[in-house]
Amino acid sequence: MITRSLASRYVMIGCSLSGLMLCSIRPSLAADAGTAAPAAQPDDSILQEVVVTANKRAENMQDVASAVSVESGAQLMDRGLKNLADYAGDIPGLNIVGNGSPGQTSVEIRGISSNTRTSAVGTYLDDTPIGSSGGWALGSSTLLDMLPYDLERIEVLRGPQGTLYGEGAMGGLIKYVLKTPSTSDFDAEVGGSLSTIDGAANAGYSVRARVNTPVIPDVLGISLSAFGEQTPGYINNTFTGQTNTNLDREYGGRLAALWRPASNLSVKFTALAQIIEADDSAFRQFNSTTPAPNSGNALLVTPQNPLPDLTENVPFPASYEQHLYYTAATVDWNLAPFDFVSATSWSKQTSLLWGDTTPLYGGLLPFIGGSGAGITNSIDNFGLNKFTQEFRLVSPKGNALEWMAGVFATRERSFHFFYAQAFTPQYQPEPGIGFPPGLFDAAYPESFDEYAAFGNLTWNITDAFSLTGGARYAYNRQRIVFDILPAPFWPPPLPQFTPIETHQGVPTWMGSAQYRFNGNVMGYARVATGYRTGGPNSPLPNVPLTYKSDTLINYELGLKSTFLENRALVDVAVYRINWKDIQLTALSTPGDYNYETNGGRALSQGVELQTQYSPMRGLTLRLNGNYTDAHLTSVIPASSFLLTGYQLARVPKGSVSASADYDFALMSGWRAQVGGAYRYVGPQFSGIVESASSVSTPTYRAAGYSVFDLNGGIRRDHLNIRLTVRNLANNRALLAGGQFRTDGVTGVNDVLATFLQPRTLELGVDYAF
Repeated sequence: MITRSLASRYVMIGCSLSGLMLCSIRPSLAADAGTAAPAAQPDDSILQEVVVTANKRAENMQDVASAVSVESGAQLMDRGLKNLADYAGDIPGLNIVGNGSPGQTSVEIRGISSNTRTSAVGTYLDDTPIGSSGGWALGSSTLLDMLPYDLERIEVLRGPQGTLYGEGAMGGLIKYVLKTPSTSDFDAEVGGSLSTIDGAANAGYSVRARVNTPVIPDVLGISLSAFGEQTPGYINNTFTGQTNTNLDREYGGRLAALWRPASNLSVKFTALAQIIEADDSAFRQFNSTTPAPNSGNALLVTPQNPLPDLTENVPFPASYEQHLYYTAATVDWNLAPFDFVSATSWSKQTSLLWGDTTPLYGGLLPFIGGSGAGITNSIDNFGLNKFTQEFRLVSPKGNALEWMAGVFATRERSFHFFYAQAFTPQYQPEPGIGFPPGLFDAAYPESFDEYAAFGNLTWNITDAFSLTGGARYAYNRQRIVFDILPAPFWPPPLPQFTPIETHQGVPTWMGSAQYRFNGNVMGYARVATGYRTGGPNSPLPNVPLTYKSDTLINYELGLKSTFLENRALVDVAVYRINWKDIQLTALSTPGDYNYETNGGRALSQGVELQTQYSPMRGLTLRLNGNYTDAHLTSVIPASSFLLTGYQLARVPKGSVSASADYDFALMSGWRAQVGGAYRYVGPQFSGIVESASSVSTPTYRAAGYSVFDLNGGIRRDHLNIRLTVRNLANNRALLAGGQFRTDGVTGVNDVLATFLQPRTLELGVDYAF
């Protein structure tokens, strides 16, 4: 049976600071080549307008009455950033939790963390949501993780977005915006890179290409892109004798089309495939722990007896595969008094995750029928098919009254097969334990359907003062079947076939007021709610069959300003979030089975700062930071082993970052760019802190750490050459997470913890036609 001893795998990758508020647009390549007079070049020390679609309409980011951050795909590439864990370092209040390889990521925004299988942060790809809404497809740990090659930008909305984006966006939203095909211009680009990671025996590489062509000028344009990347491994496994085990590959492609049959009608189509194949995860392994001093009864430990650097000793590597296929069509029809938008998507995602559980169960095999101590593993095979449809009507901008109204539906069919298997030390099936089913063998087919209606209204009382209100009502229905074979970890008389169904309707709402003091300074106040859907529990004795949604309300004050003739920017937001009916782990009595329940309340409050300054042409300076105080304030008796007052898992109280980028002319039409970034991430707990008891899971506190990055490049005409250095000091800092594995016989804790990727150098070349 699955008990409290199976610790959740939590990993913190990246950090929560640094932010890109506005994208400085470089001079054109023609100007770089010297074909235009210097006076014709735009002044790149002046901050350029950034258009975002955070409110499902195009707006200047500085006019949006909420906290929004933007990263452009071009800037991500210039700085050598490759995945969501890297991107987090540029956005205040955003923390990334991974499990040692691309694709295994969950997200926390403003201290709102996914403590269960259901994500607390929403993910959109262009106009449609992606990822699992129900918990049994592990949506909280497998969020979309895209390489930057076909990205126009990433928008991150901080704070609950329940009115416009619905379920799962209670902490905020991550929106990937892909490049839109052009119906008028032909363009193409091809590129590649070579990289090396400290400790890796081989080099890594990437290749990429994109072409856009008008098929019918000004009517139909098509773009096609493809990419492939291999990141070298640098972990050596002394148990199997394998070296560089954690090599991973990412590859895929996209076909996109934009059709404009009339001046007031456009149809955008996208088909995308992305594959991730990781042979192993990158962990630091510790053979034991010691109690960490604390003033209370907290079960805090310090990992001890680490294996040699970049070494693990496990019978089974933590390999991971993820296959994503996505298609979408968005229709935008201007009907004069309003716009009609239809956004449709279908996606299929499958994942396969292997884990080594030998320290947990290998020594227990003789007590449950095995011939002796052995080795054990677990296999998660899960995924979903997801269909979404949204219709909305949107009024024009600039009127005294602006409004939006829409309906949304999603239909998801997910699967999850989970196996726990036992072998002899020679990798032969354990003869004393049936194989299959082995230690545990279960299937969890699940359906999730949701229907929602939403709307908002903005009253522009004067040119300077506006009020906005909005609401959404969503109804969801879930059904899951627990189909579990008899096995040592699920012995009779536990039920083998149990269907469970849940129904719930949830309202969300928001209100905001914004006042523009002048053309450069805007202040706002915002109140918004969000929710995360509930779901079913495993059918164990003395365990409630279901738990309900948790909800929160966010109070926020913000100021957005530009000054010094539009060369400087300062954005600040302060917030307080009251989180109730929070989904937490509880323990049954008797039995000590862990299950999900609505276990109490939490508070998150803090301040976020984003600044940018261009004192001279080509030079951009940024200094950003955030402070977050997020902790449980109360728990129910069944969750009393969870301690209040401690910072929530994987949320640093303080982080800060600084960066500088300088773009300047060389000679003969060549230009150069150099830049550097520093970030500090404060100490973090690897999980929710628990009291010391026989059923508790230990937690460790990862120390704060600093990271330095460098980047530079030269370009001329169509050629761009870049060199980036990530983690210049080669810091091996532990991140706030890991997998605790308590030996079932000795009680000794074995820890697998993720850490900063070693120093990485990459040389990239791109050519645009």
